[in-house]
Amino acid sequence: MKRPISGLIILVVVVAGIVPIANAARSGAAQVSPSGTTHGVIGGDFDTQLPAGSVNGADWGVTATLPHAAAARLTDNVVFVSVDRWKDGGDQTKPTTTDTNPKCTGTVQNPTAPKGIVCIYVLGGDNAANVSGYSVVPGAGGSKYGFKLKWDSVENGDSFIDAVWAYQYP
Repeated sequence: MKRPISGLIILVVVVAGIVPIANAARSGAAQVSPSGTTHGVIGGDFDTQLPAGSVNGADWGVTATLPHAAAARLTDNVVFVSVDRWKDGGDQTKPTTTDTNPKCTGTVQNPTAPKGIVCIYVLGGDNAANVSGYSVVPGAGGSKYGFKLKWDSVENGDSFIDAVWAYQYP
């Protein structure tokens, strides 16, 4: 069963990442320390049309923000993806990636990361290939404030990734 297309899904992903931080700030509750591990959600859901004769369609990318600036810039070489624990939601195609790191040993239920590395764990996804993690700054640059998740659509119609991530401040 294909997942229905919904702009609301994208909104929920964004709100889920922002509301807990905003609520903690308003209530005076403890916020994530820049010396600990932080977690979040990232994903997107898009409809695509492949060009005639094309193997890959649209190139999608979504970004995530860290609650505190990282000590070092997050470059393409420190953002990784695991699709090992992907779950088929019904008639879906497992996402593919070559952007893995053996140090990303967490799970979707317990995302972990070694110090200074972002580990993204894909839970759901369909019609997505070449799933990769990147810096939000092109080239050799990097950003202390967030990262990007990118993938290619492989069929006409719905293409999505749902994932959790972890980053441990050094």
